[in-house]
Amino acid sequence: MTTMHDKSADPSRPKKVLIVDDDDEVARTLQCMVERHGFQVTRAENGAVALAKLQTERPDVILLDIVMPVMDGFQLLSVLRKMPEAQAIPVIILSVRSDDATVSAAWQGGATLYLPKPFSSRELITVLRRVIAVADDLQEAPAPELTGAAK
Repeated sequence: MTTMHDKSADPSRPKKVLIVDDDDEVARTLQCMVERHGFQVTRAENGAVALAKLQTERPDVILLDIVMPVMDGFQLLSVLRKMPEAQAIPVIILSVRSDDATVSAAWQGGATLYLPKPFSSRELITVLRRVIAVADDLQEAPAPELTGAAK
């Protein structure tokens, strides 16, 4: 059984993307975009469903809408950043809302990246690959050694 703590060291395994969006048409479009490029996709229609899925699955990245019923994107992001097992999962906010207050709230909440809608498939895949590559590099980096007292 795979748990959220298990992380395959196999670089050839398909990267997992969790799409969290209440608009089924948007979620299906996103799913088609990313699956076409070799990603494995799981979908959730709101933050509460996403949290339930995170109990058994460990995505490499989360694509997150903001405006959703039950638990919106900001609420989910807040919970994720407090969960030790989910803190390192990159979260890309995808939203039509691009006003300064919304974007600022996303950054302050711990979003990895904010991609305003509309965007092209190419733009999304480029961002997705880059965010996953950086996250993979961070996981593989050795922990810094502590040296003697600072001078």
